[in-house]
Amino acid sequence: MGATKSRKRREKQIREGKYDPANRRGTWHGILPVERTTPTLREALAKQQNKYKQKWNHTHKSDDSIFIFI
Repeated sequence: MGATKSRKRREKQIREGKYDPANRRGTWHGILPVERTTPTLREALAKQQNKYKQKWNHTHKSDDSIFIFI
């Protein structure tokens, strides 16, 4: 099979002295990426119960109110 267009383009750029994109791919140099964990039942329920409380909390005073005086 022949080489793909992208492979030919990469090889041409390497021949011309440009950066090899394969150098960016590869190892994490000993760093482990963060693994996603599913929340516990208690965390999921707490998130669901507190989801909109700050948005509709009228006792929360904020300085982002807009007043229009006529």
